[in-house]
Parts: sequence; structure tokens; C-alpha cells
Amino acid sequence: MNEIRRLRKKAGLSQFKLAVRAGVTETTIRNWERRGIADAKYGAAKRLARALGVPMEELEEEE
Repeated sequence: MNEIRRLRKKAGLSQFKLAVRAGVTETTIRNWERRGIADAKYGAAKRLARALGVPMEELEEEE
């Protein structure tokens, strides 16, 4: 399972609720859950981490 999806589920958030909290679209959340946030802009990734209540480093996929 993708790290973002795992953290979202752990926080009890739907994709829509996370999108609202992070200030992005639900489609963006879906894309990040599928592909990761490697191509995300820094500000968006920072808002995502804040919305999930985790440090940005925790969003990175483990290889």
C-alpha cells in the first residue's frame, strides 16, 4: 500500500477530506496515492504532510 494512502487511512480521512485539508483536488490525492509525491511542488507536499499530521520525510516511499 502506498505510504500516503496508509497515512490517510490511519488518520481516518477520505480522499476528499484530505484534499480539502491539504488545499488540493481529490484527483491530486488519487494521483499521489498512485504515483507518490516525487513530482509534487514543495508547498503542496508540505500542506499534505501538515494535513496528515506527519513530517514530510514520512511521506516518502521506502525503496
